[in-house]
Amino acid sequence: MKIKYSCILIIVFISIIEQNTSTNVFASPKTTTNQSTHLTEEQIVAKKFKPLIAKFSLFFKSKPRALIHTVSEYQNEYMAIMYILNNVTYDIQKTISITTPYIGYINLTMNEYDCTDSHIGMDSHFEFHNTIDNILPDIYKDECYSDKYWPDEYQFVFIYGDDEWRLKSITIPPCLPDKYGNLICDETHRAERLITIFGIKNTELYKIITDSRGIEFNKNIINFYDSLPK
Repeated sequence: MKIKYSCILIIVFISIIEQNTSTNVFASPKTTTNQSTHLTEEQIVAKKFKPLIAKFSLFFKSKPRALIHTVSEYQNEYMAIMYILNNVTYDIQKTISITTPYIGYINLTMNEYDCTDSHIGMDSHFEFHNTIDNILPDIYKDECYSDKYWPDEYQFVFIYGDDEWRLKSITIPPCLPDKYGNLICDETHRAERLITIFGIKNTELYKIITDSRGIEFNKNIINFYDSLPK
C-alpha cells in the first residue's frame, strides 16, 4: 500500500510542475514587448509623414498673409491674401517605383480673404492697388481682408525615397461637379498664387514679388516653404 500511494503522489507532483511551466511561457512579457515594437515598412513610412502633416496644420492655423502681383494684358494689380485653414487630410499610396515607392498627399481646405482695393468715401467707387506703394499701408490692417472666397482644397504632393519624404508639387485636385452637374474648375489659378508666393517661379498670371518690402511681408510664408524637404 505504501508503494501505491507513493506512485500517486509522484504523478500528481509532476503534473503540477508541467502546468506551471506552460503558464509561464505563454505569459512571457519579453515576447509581447518584442512583437509590439516591430514596425512594418508601411508603418515606418507613415510615421515619418506625420511630422509634415503637423507642420502644415500648425503653420496654416496661424492665418498667414502674403502679397502677390497679378499681371496680364488687362490687369496689373497688387493684392494681399490671408489664408484661413478649415481642414487637413492626408493619404499615402504605394507605387510600383523602386526609387520612390510611396507617394503622399497633404490636402488643405482653406478660405482665402483678399485685401484688394481701396474704397473712397462711402460710395461704391474703388481703385485697384496698381503699385506696391499704394497697397503697403493697408496690408497690415485686419479690416482690409474683407473679400472672402469659398473654400478651396490645396494639395501638396510628396514622394518618399532614400528614407525621407520630399515635396514634389503643389496642385488643386481635378475639377469636380457641383450639385447641378457643372464642373467647377475656374479656381485652379489659386495654386499658382502659392507657387509665386513661395518664390518657386512666375506663372502666366502671377509674378514673384521682388520689392524688398514685399519680400519682408512674405518672409514667414517663404521661410515655411524653404523649411520643407525637397
